[in-house]
Amino acid sequence: ASGGKHLCPFEALSGGSITIRQAEEKLRKCSSHGLYDPLATNVKRQQTLGIYSLIRKGKLEFFVATILPVIRTDFILLSGLLTIFTYRQGDRLISLISLLSAAAIYILVTGLTGNYGYLTLFNFTFIGSLNPYPANIVISHQVGDYIIPYALLLRSLVSHPHAVIYVLALYLFWLNRNQINRDKIHFYCLFILPFVFTATHMLLFPSNHFRFFVFSSSLILIWSLTVITQLKKRETEQ
Repeated sequence: ASGGKHLCPFEALSGGSITIRQAEEKLRKCSSHGLYDPLATNVKRQQTLGIYSLIRKGKLEFFVATILPVIRTDFILLSGLLTIFTYRQGDRLISLISLLSAAAIYILVTGLTGNYGYLTLFNFTFIGSLNPYPANIVISHQVGDYIIPYALLLRSLVSHPHAVIYVLALYLFWLNRNQINRDKIHFYCLFILPFVFTATHMLLFPSNHFRFFVFSSSLILIWSLTVITQLKKRETEQ
């Protein structure tokens, strides 16, 4: 809800002031699930397109990094990670322009959709009842109220298939940390960037809506399979 009125499905999904859980609830009430699946698919395509462009050393990632906050405001995190990587690769001016443009779009979108701030969003999603009016929410000052969502996320993550992918990748990285060529672009694009994005997103917003992390887990799985293939090849050669 925004400004004391009920939102239609499109409005519920377009801005940063409405959370995933509430958007789902509104979509169920309006019987409009058909909108939500294409949104998730479009997000995955844009994210994967940005990583693919990095690997191919193209320039499309700058455009993707800029428009990601339009699709979902929380993906300003990925915009930052993409542009930080390209900045370190030498494309400093265009990286800064892309990052500043993404930040401007983020501020514009959150402003137009009546964002109530991080603490209100957190309380609206994880603490108390589903109050349809975020502006009326009283911010909790109990530390335990902020710990419980992370405990629930951890419980959900442990029982989710994505956990197997993350644990496998971390194990392979630790086991072969001296052999992995960290200068390879694949190491950063297929492991570091998606892993840091997922971890940072979960730390800031402990939602167990894992469908929006499919792109991350897919890239990490590809990297893990690549490392396993390389290890088997070395064993064969020896």
